[in-house]
Amino acid sequence: MIQRTSLLDILLKVVLYGYGTLLLWEWLQPVNQLTDTDNMGVFIVFMCLSLLSYFLQVHWVVRIMIFVVYTTVSIQYLYSQFSLFELAWIGELISDMKMNISRMVKVDWMLLTNSFRTLLFFVLIWLISYLIHYWVAVRRNLFLFFLLTIVFLAVLDTFTPYDADGSIVRVVIIGFAVLGLLAFFRLFEQERLTVSIDGLRRWLIPLTIMLLFSGTIGFAAPKLNPQWPDPVPFIISYSTKTTGDSKSAGSKRTGYGENDTQLGGSISDDHAVVFYADTPTRHYWKVENKYYYTGKGWTRLDYPGELTEYENDQDMVDLTDTELPGIKLQEQKASVKMEQFYNHVPYPTPSLLKRVSAEETDQYIFNDSTNLLTAQSKNWGRIKLTDYEVNYYLKTFDRNYLKKVTSANDVPEDIIGIYTQLPRNLPERIRNLALEITSNKDNWYDKVKAVENHFDGPEFVYDKQDIPYPEEQQDYVDQFLFETLRGYCDNFSTAMVVLLRSLDIPARWAKGYSDGVATIKNGESVYMITNNNAHSWVEVYFPEVGWVPFEPTKGFNNTNQFYDASLTTQANENDHNTAVTTPEKREPTQPDKKTLPDTDKSDQSASFGSGDISWKIILRNTAIGLVGVMFLAFLLYQSRRKWLPYVFITRYKGKNGTDTFTSAYNVLLKQLNRAGVPRPEGQTLREYAVYVDRVYRMSNDNMQQMTKEYERILYRGDQENQAWRQYRELWENLIKETTS
Repeated sequence: MIQRTSLLDILLKVVLYGYGTLLLWEWLQPVNQLTDTDNMGVFIVFMCLSLLSYFLQVHWVVRIMIFVVYTTVSIQYLYSQFSLFELAWIGELISDMKMNISRMVKVDWMLLTNSFRTLLFFVLIWLISYLIHYWVAVRRNLFLFFLLTIVFLAVLDTFTPYDADGSIVRVVIIGFAVLGLLAFFRLFEQERLTVSIDGLRRWLIPLTIMLLFSGTIGFAAPKLNPQWPDPVPFIISYSTKTTGDSKSAGSKRTGYGENDTQLGGSISDDHAVVFYADTPTRHYWKVENKYYYTGKGWTRLDYPGELTEYENDQDMVDLTDTELPGIKLQEQKASVKMEQFYNHVPYPTPSLLKRVSAEETDQYIFNDSTNLLTAQSKNWGRIKLTDYEVNYYLKTFDRNYLKKVTSANDVPEDIIGIYTQLPRNLPERIRNLALEITSNKDNWYDKVKAVENHFDGPEFVYDKQDIPYPEEQQDYVDQFLFETLRGYCDNFSTAMVVLLRSLDIPARWAKGYSDGVATIKNGESVYMITNNNAHSWVEVYFPEVGWVPFEPTKGFNNTNQFYDASLTTQANENDHNTAVTTPEKREPTQPDKKTLPDTDKSDQSASFGSGDISWKIILRNTAIGLVGVMFLAFLLYQSRRKWLPYVFITRYKGKNGTDTFTSAYNVLLKQLNRAGVPRPEGQTLREYAVYVDRVYRMSNDNMQQMTKEYERILYRGDQENQAWRQYRELWENLIKETTS
């Protein structure tokens, strides 16, 4: 026989904490898929560390110190441009906290910085970890958290692209197993029995058989089609009615993010400034490429590309004895001041980077596959720049040279293999449409321009509201081209890439920022780039020339210029790329001559947003609401000794009869137990009544008087309807005493 406090009891605790960890893990999984939250490993380690500290019963002071240090170091690592051992980051952290607290007081939730949101996320995980510890170590009952997890996953599965089928099955099967194990130990604990291996086995075998049988029946049984109408349209319409603005329903904020696996959904504006650029001409700012199209969005898959290292202020290109046919270069320089800090470095495009300079960095890493440029410190790894200068050669392309390309004969095999990839189940009508658009074109350039111009047709509408996600079996591009014909940059650019690839023309999806708005800062004319300028476009590969950008999004203009070398007197010079012109300096008062739609998105679990998609907002609010309800319920439960008596006083007021008296007496016994005056085992009610009156110093012996009446009713069966009216005041006085 094994005693309850032995190794088996420790094993039960391990099982409960393990299951609690699994439930919390199921809460974190959707965050990675539905938002652009990166570095999930940092939060998972924090979750495990929190639960482990509770399991090992680490002193609360030590536990708080560990959590504070871990959270602070994590935020410094993720967001600070200073190294860990530079004291400057502490001042930066304090300043950031002050600013965000001020914004919280003003209820400016959307203006909270990513570092402060990360801090709030750590606090949320810490809170849930404590609740799991309370349910495991104190209550030994995880049913409430189990139920909330099922509801949470069901809401995500219904209202977001997240597929929670596997998660729900895992949680239900393991959950019922753990609940069954808990019931076993609770039974033995209540009956004061010892636990044996044989008894545990006899309990677990039928429990396992029952779960396997019910699970098999559940999977094998026929499934009815949905019996209720889709609730999403109703919720959207209700949200529209309550806000009074049809465009406020289901929106997410613009901005840059790295997760583009699930494109779709509506967006709303975010005017937060990302950086200011002092540059002589307009152009896009590139961050990276994506090349693998899944039918729902973009991913890099497993092609990492080659990494090239450049020292700070080192020349990246050498144009000596170099011919760049079909390209003309113009040397320029830009100064950039970052207002939001990312691990990537935006740079002008289309261009050849000559040199990047910043005080706080040692070197730069350039990925030739993704074109992602990052700043590095030799001691501390990737850092985030605040101010930097970039020297570059801005490219313009000879359209006549591009028109010479009629086939893929001179294109490297790896370019064809990677950048003409399409899903196997791509609808055939997409390919047919591409052939129809380009039927009278005989070269790549004209075909690309025909596809680009196709989106200028009146049937296509640029819009950021009421943009749906594709259905489970629906292709993202197919939905846009043949059903909605409505969207923003991600819709247009992805559709163009897919149409070109269906013609075996290598193309890739590029993302970054559009050219921004000319403004005056500190007396100088600069371009202001905000989250609203987050943008995506198309790049097409031409042999010998390389990647050439195109702009299919309706209302946007391609800022790079094509030229016709045959129409200039310097055609030969331009063709051989030996002339480098000196840019003219813009006047400080130069007006913004280019008008764009209120930029584009880029958030969503797919595109590039740090913000919240329509259902991401629902997800966030649902999660916060559930945790808030759980925490409030916990506080109410913990303080029930103080407020519950007044509930019962109200409940029994105005009532009469014997049943009321006996019910109120039993309520009093339970309340006395909550108040720390329990009735010892084997003690009679009369002995206990004397003890209670002594504890609360009842001069009228309230408890003894009520106990005599209770025993008379209980043992003699007297039905005195005036009992409650006679003793109600004594009962109220005593139950109020238990609240102090």
